[in-house]
Amino acid sequence: MQQASCVIKKSQKPKLTRQQKAAGLVEDVGRKDSTTYLVPSQSDENKVYEVIYLYGRKYGCECSDFLCRNVEACKHIVAVQLFMEKEKQQRQQQKKDEIDLRAQIGLELERAALRELENKYVLSSGGEGERVVEVNW
Repeated sequence: MQQASCVIKKSQKPKLTRQQKAAGLVEDVGRKDSTTYLVPSQSDENKVYEVIYLYGRKYGCECSDFLCRNVEACKHIVAVQLFMEKEKQQRQQQKKDEIDLRAQIGLELERAALRELENKYVLSSGGEGERVVEVNW
């Protein structure tokens, strides 16, 4: 991570919360490796910030907001948290879809086995209300 110069720029744009700003960044978050995320700057299209996730819900960012203001979570960190939550939900949905698919396949196999058994054992009527099972081998 780079050393930040602690010059905080004042913007004339309407004030948005970190959460609102972060929501606009989530789609652009990328992974560098298993613990480092890349988040583009909203003010400089040539700048990308590295956010490091340390297990135990601790994060670090190289932006001046995080380094100079001593905030717990800058918009880049919040964007990474939202991104991680989105990934988690996608994994959970994928697992659920796989379970549903396996259950559906299991039902289809069970139905096919029952149809096969029905084809092997044909029920026919005997005399006097008696039922006879014919076995087709």
